[in-house]
Amino acid sequence: MTAELIVMNKNGLALAADSAVSVATGGRATKVYNTANKLFSLSKYRPIAVMIYGSAEIMGLPWEVVIKRYREFLGERSFASLAGYIDDFFDHLKKQAFTPDCYIAYVRQRAVELFNVIANDADTRVEEHIKENDGIEEADLEGIHSNCIKEAYDSIRTLQKKLKIKRADIQESLANHRGVVREAIDELLEDRPVKGPVKRKLIDACLLVAIVFPGMNQSGLVIAGFGDSDVFPSARAFEIHKILDGNIHFYQTFEGNVSLDNTVDIKAFAQANETQNFMNGVSTRIDGYIAEDAAKILSGAFAEKVTEQLVEDHIVAADKQDDCKARLAAAGKGVHAFIKSQIDGISQREFSGPVVNAVAFFSPTEMASMAETLVSLESFKQQVTLRSETVGGPIDVAVITRGDGFIWIKRKHYFTPELNHQFFTNYNRRKEPPNDD
Repeated sequence: MTAELIVMNKNGLALAADSAVSVATGGRATKVYNTANKLFSLSKYRPIAVMIYGSAEIMGLPWEVVIKRYREFLGERSFASLAGYIDDFFDHLKKQAFTPDCYIAYVRQRAVELFNVIANDADTRVEEHIKENDGIEEADLEGIHSNCIKEAYDSIRTLQKKLKIKRADIQESLANHRGVVREAIDELLEDRPVKGPVKRKLIDACLLVAIVFPGMNQSGLVIAGFGDSDVFPSARAFEIHKILDGNIHFYQTFEGNVSLDNTVDIKAFAQANETQNFMNGVSTRIDGYIAEDAAKILSGAFAEKVTEQLVEDHIVAADKQDDCKARLAAAGKGVHAFIKSQIDGISQREFSGPVVNAVAFFSPTEMASMAETLVSLESFKQQVTLRSETVGGPIDVAVITRGDGFIWIKRKHYFTPELNHQFFTNYNRRKEPPNDD
């Protein structure tokens, strides 16, 4: 997991990201490494940054590799607004970032995953049949596999319809990858009694799951900074599920814009519990309880208990208890709305309001300190509780201003800078324009 933060005001913005990355080692076991890079400059020459969270890879390639390849591709080009950089970056992802081998590997992996699910389901049913019948006939074995494949295929088709994905819209992808899936299924089937129409349905199911379903390991992407025409900073965040055959499966999760009217924006990404505690004076769990559970209690259990007591005390007639319960439930909803509004008002007046008012006048240095502290607080909370420490390691911090561009405040290196002067020499070398002579 990850903890990342962005703080923006009219002077610029600050970004901070921890270094923890969790790697599954089999079963439920995970290994946490505190060496991941999650904050990058998107351009060597322009005031634009990018942070990643969630999966550290996309279509089998590390995001760090994808981002640095784009940075080289971008060169000294610039855009009038942040949206221009986002559009260009996404266009690069669709057209140039991945080779056909990346797509083939992804489709094959998803096909194998579904096959294994179907095979495990079939094996379980076969074992149950053998226990109940002291054996199994070939026809029953074929029937069980056929039913498992049909159920999987039908569920995928149902999702396809729910997502309103027409077969004509994915026909090209189906044609491009059918051979890869057929080859994988041929290798996996071995002696299983799956042939003819049933086998074709299995191939269709495995092919559709790779193309229709969102990716299993989505990545978060935060892009922030200034375009050439921007006076104040802005930021956008996206959840990206997969990129296949020139199509990006994503949705936007955040948009922040500093302006004369909106002078401050503070946003945490991935794990944000302690940032919300700090900003609102209440944890996400307690806020959720107030918003949902308390409402159910006041309009449900409370109304029912009070009604029962009123009937028992002969204050309300038994034939009127349903009407009484409904009135008390409606009153409970009103009481809950009043309590919630009071808590929200206190949160704004006593907690978030004063912070926002102060941050409006912060220098880039102070914004950087705030971003780093809040990420560190998330890490510290995990250190002093029994939760897994999925936030931790060195915290990378950077600021971006309109005039000075992208500036590192804190940055970890896997090497000693004093021993690697050639790295900085090479990084700062500008590519010469092509010679047309």
